[in-house]
Amino acid sequence: MVKIYLSKCIFLSETGDCLDGAIVTDGGNIAFVGDRQEALQEFPEGKVIDLGNRTVTAGLIETHSHIYAGGRFEQLVSLCVDPAEAEDVIMQKMKDFVETTPIEKDRIYLIYNYDFASAKKITRYGLDEMFGKETPVILADISLHGGAFSSKALELLGYKDGDFIPQETEVQYEEDGKIGYIVEGLFWPLFTDFVLTDDRMGNRQIIDKTIDTMQDFFAGNGYTTLVDMIPTGSGNEEQWNQERYLQRQAEGTLKLRTGVCLSLTADKEEWIERKKILSGEYVFFCGLKGFVDGGFINSTAWTTHPYETGLNKGRCGAPTCDLELYQRKIIEANELGIPVRVHAEGDKAISEALRMYEVSDSQVINQVEHCTSMPDYIMDQIREYTKKHPLIFNMQPVFLYMEAPTEEHPVDVGNEFYNKTAVRVRSAMNAGAMVSLGSADFPATFPSISDHIRVCVNRLDDEESSFYYKTGYTPQEAVTIREFLTSATYIAAKAIGRDDCMGVLKKGYKADLTVFDCNLIEMDRSEYKDITIYKTIVNGEPVYEKEV
Repeated sequence: MVKIYLSKCIFLSETGDCLDGAIVTDGGNIAFVGDRQEALQEFPEGKVIDLGNRTVTAGLIETHSHIYAGGRFEQLVSLCVDPAEAEDVIMQKMKDFVETTPIEKDRIYLIYNYDFASAKKITRYGLDEMFGKETPVILADISLHGGAFSSKALELLGYKDGDFIPQETEVQYEEDGKIGYIVEGLFWPLFTDFVLTDDRMGNRQIIDKTIDTMQDFFAGNGYTTLVDMIPTGSGNEEQWNQERYLQRQAEGTLKLRTGVCLSLTADKEEWIERKKILSGEYVFFCGLKGFVDGGFINSTAWTTHPYETGLNKGRCGAPTCDLELYQRKIIEANELGIPVRVHAEGDKAISEALRMYEVSDSQVINQVEHCTSMPDYIMDQIREYTKKHPLIFNMQPVFLYMEAPTEEHPVDVGNEFYNKTAVRVRSAMNAGAMVSLGSADFPATFPSISDHIRVCVNRLDDEESSFYYKTGYTPQEAVTIREFLTSATYIAAKAIGRDDCMGVLKKGYKADLTVFDCNLIEMDRSEYKDITIYKTIVNGEPVYEKEV
């Protein structure tokens, strides 16, 4: 069916201009963008939908999340707590959840996104005392890649004190010498044994519910396309149900498009095979992922400056990869025309990523993700790099809600160093990089489009609970609302290799549209808390409509 959408605020992401006019969709493609009278004359049989003063953009693109794995949390006996709430409120919610939610034998309660850094760590014995020694509970901070397992939870998972602990594991011990709190190495095997390989998760009904829950969640925030990360790569399909996604694509029952990012360290043959298999309109291959370092929150960033976060004291981190292997793999991938993205938080990691990309001497658009700390010398390196190569930074300013230093929650990486170098979006743009914004890195943070816009444009100056209320956190790094929309559509499409068919409102492109229930361009930035989505359209059909 031909549909004619009329709006006084159609945002053209290539130019940043707004059009008072019409968008015409014909089936799954855009057929016209321009003058409303011309549209009505050219498509006299089209169904007219008057959106008034609401802003219409190309569909928002979430360029970095862990959708399927995160969705499984939602289907388990789980509670996501808000670390911004007072500690006593969080503790009461946790207790009420366990007391009022019965579980089957051999099941485990999962309480996640708890912010240990600001609310003091709860260890294994703390969970035993809080819920009883026979209650299996996992308390996990997804951002920290760490958490505590009650004694009963460890028993059900088959772990015994004294079992081998990987070298990269950081452990906080109880007074009797037994493990109380775990970060990284041992945390992930224990956690994924429960969350990602639970035998109940092979049930078709649960798999579909997981997919639908997440797609509904993101559609309600205006996203039309998601990227699901499978950074562990070869042989780990349990982290993303490829078979069912492909089946549902064939059935026509997927609501949102899903790009898949595979492991940089997998074999070339697997890249080629997966690229061939994942080549549909709704499920597609969009590049490779590697890790040069970890993050500030879990204290594994590779920086020039000593810092103290998590369990580390006075460290500068180190590369978390074999740099020689990565160099070879990047060259190999780029020669095949495959883009690479690497996780790099600290300045040393970012610098090394740019060096490796430059050696590949390719015009493929490679990316650096997170980019928490970028001193001036990194900006100089970006300027030199972008004279010869395109570059995208995939950044998450929304992490400032968790990471910006406060009196109650210091992020001690040397406050002067951190405050001068953290999440420098504007500086990266000025240095010549393209920047993709709006990413949630779900489930580390949630895809609230209001929060993403607020923090990118306002830098916490409208957050009353923030240390930076009314002043903003490094406000010189803020972007405008037009720049945000461009980065979350046009630049994001480039980041996933789909800028030839999405990311802009143009004839022949996919009919993927996001309609805000307001005029974003005219709205005062102090009102961004009120931003909601009116309609999300994928392939010409609404996948979300706001209830009236």
